[in-house]
Amino acid sequence: MKLFGNKTSVLLLTAGVLASVSADAQVSPRWKTTPAGTQIAVGTFPMASVVTPDGKYLLVMNGGAGQTSISVIDLATAKETGRTPVPDAWLGMVMTKAGDKLYVGGGARAAVFEFSFANGALTAGRTFPVVAEKDRTSQDFVGDVRLAPDGHLLYVANVFRDSVVVMNPQSGFILSKIKTGRRPYRILFHPAGKTMYVSSWADGAIGQYDVNSGDRLANVRVGPHPTDMIWVDGGLPPGASGPSEGVAEVKARVFVTAANTNSLFVMGASESGDLTKLEAVNLALTPRQPLGMTPSAVGVSADRKQVFVACSDVNALAVVDIAGGHKPVMFMPTGAYPTAVTGLTDGRIAVLNGNSNSVQLLDAPDDSKLEAFTEEVTANTPYRDEKLEAPEVPAGNPLRAAGPIKHVVYVVRGDANQPVSSIETDYTVRLGNRFSATGNAPDPANLPPVGYLWNAASQAGLKIRNYGFQVHNRDRATADGEQVDRLYDPSLTGSTDMEYRGPDPAYPDADRAKEFSNEMGEFDTTGELPQLLLVKIGTDDKALDTITAAVAKSKFASETAIFVVTPPAVRVISPWTKPDSPDSSPYGQLSALRTIEIILGLRPMTIVDAAATPMFGVFANSPVSGR
Repeated sequence: MKLFGNKTSVLLLTAGVLASVSADAQVSPRWKTTPAGTQIAVGTFPMASVVTPDGKYLLVMNGGAGQTSISVIDLATAKETGRTPVPDAWLGMVMTKAGDKLYVGGGARAAVFEFSFANGALTAGRTFPVVAEKDRTSQDFVGDVRLAPDGHLLYVANVFRDSVVVMNPQSGFILSKIKTGRRPYRILFHPAGKTMYVSSWADGAIGQYDVNSGDRLANVRVGPHPTDMIWVDGGLPPGASGPSEGVAEVKARVFVTAANTNSLFVMGASESGDLTKLEAVNLALTPRQPLGMTPSAVGVSADRKQVFVACSDVNALAVVDIAGGHKPVMFMPTGAYPTAVTGLTDGRIAVLNGNSNSVQLLDAPDDSKLEAFTEEVTANTPYRDEKLEAPEVPAGNPLRAAGPIKHVVYVVRGDANQPVSSIETDYTVRLGNRFSATGNAPDPANLPPVGYLWNAASQAGLKIRNYGFQVHNRDRATADGEQVDRLYDPSLTGSTDMEYRGPDPAYPDADRAKEFSNEMGEFDTTGELPQLLLVKIGTDDKALDTITAAVAKSKFASETAIFVVTPPAVRVISPWTKPDSPDSSPYGQLSALRTIEIILGLRPMTIVDAAATPMFGVFANSPVSGR
């Protein structure tokens, strides 16, 4: 089978039973960005910022893999005045109280880089290895860096080693290591300096640690994928609900974002630093909105009356009143995929937009302006609550639950995994191609908010069959032909073909296709075919031919649709596809996912697939045969 790229095409298969249409890879409808305020272009994927102690400059760490740098922004003129290369960087950046030194977490270099800062200019200084270069592996990756409140020690997150390294910034010597939860993301100190908090990206919790002994004092569960944290001094505002009886009085609040939720979590801190969960602030744009806001970063206004939350996947900044009065959450439009937010001393707000490669400076808005901004953000977002219901199907169209198409074969080619979930995780977006080398195993911090397509299908009571997803291959097949020895997702136990080998470049796709074909023959014999078949395969076109031919000659061909994803292109193969594609709707991977959900009677998983355009225009009202 020849693939035709992204252009509309027709391909007839065995005996004219199946026709194939490939659709434009563009995602529809568009998620608009109408960033307010002043836009300043910086480097690739800015991720972290620091305001100099004198308030004159904003230092921005640009964390795009292979293009890391630090931009210096003059806040008075709103211009970038310098950009200094960094060997590597990711998330972590901290400045001394004097403003003369900057420390940057060195990402895959597994080091901390020191810079001197004077007269608005950065000068590269020493390099402090966290792991010696000769011993460094892909598992050594430096993320956040923080100075202790007294400035004497530097705390460095070694993300994939699940630890925080304590370092002397004068000598660069490592003094100790503190074991943390999985994938330490953000480090936060109690102002007294005796207690440290670490958000565990993979464990959905905030760990509290004694900085002297390294002992974990508490582990407070929040929501999946906790990322950023800020400390705000002071007790609870008037009218706020306090902790339960017997819990120490709240002396400060800690605000935590959790990217796999729609919430900002609020915790109360006692004098000693013990945390108590107070509330979860719902950041959703609508009452019934599913997951997909992706709150990933948090900042506070200069007057400590508002908290700002970067809602990455809706290109917006949530504004939360924390001074009392129970004002509703409002929103401001940002650039594409905001990654960090800082309240400036002059009342402005600085937002980093990762996919727009920009710094956005916003004036503090009044309530009337916030109302207008909120309406703008809602208009920019194609999701609406009514999209959760079954869509209105064009007359005669086969795309409907319990319709004539009863089975879906979903083929994902190459190394892509995102097409089986409705949203890219914050882990995927923020790390890009920096993934830790763990073979086919998914990282524990890289789970999508509501799981995968197979989870949704299983929860709906549908039968599924898995070929190659979330499998750990054996070194060699057993005598009875088993290629797989375990599954990374336990929910796939019992529905996985253990004789179908997962991703392995040394193993021929032809053998995978042969195994799939054999099972299709067995389904023909039993007369039962699962509603969803998930197929992971490489890029061998002849192997794909074998898979589609096995479906074409089966007794289920007339009630089956094959969706083939070769990112970013999508193709549909079915006797129900039109011989040409007059419909000009810009379909893509998410449209394919939404279409599969409609066929199988599944609700959308997140706001992203809910907003995607179903592929009604690709399908004919009756099977196309005999061609």
